[in-house]
Amino acid sequence: MSVEEKQLLGAYLLWALILVVISLISLAFIYLGWDSMLNQEDYVNGPFYLLMGIAGLGIAGKIAYDMSKMRAQKEEREQKIFTHLECVNCGWKLEREFREGDYVGRVSPNDKCPKCGSSMRVMAIYTRVKEKRA
Repeated sequence: MSVEEKQLLGAYLLWALILVVISLISLAFIYLGWDSMLNQEDYVNGPFYLLMGIAGLGIAGKIAYDMSKMRAQKEEREQKIFTHLECVNCGWKLEREFREGDYVGRVSPNDKCPKCGSSMRVMAIYTRVKEKRA
């Protein structure tokens, strides 16, 4: 397991713990509200406790839904890094996959212009996200 995967797993476990705590507190609020309304002890705070509990469960549910959606999106994406090259003489443009050592402004010794044979300069480095089909 890589360091990035361990960090991601730790983040998910932390959020799961937070969701459990929010859910338990929300259930406690619902119990307090329901109990105080049934026993006719407190008509003012009872509905407030119920509302807070239901809102807390809604928030926990929304966070859980967003986390599952984010995880699914991360697994569905495939990224590739590309380098945009331009000839220093004639301005011919070329795109290729990124190679180690590329940086913007570098004159690439390995890439030659197909038109005039001059060196090519790195003009941009960017990624393209390709969505995987299920």
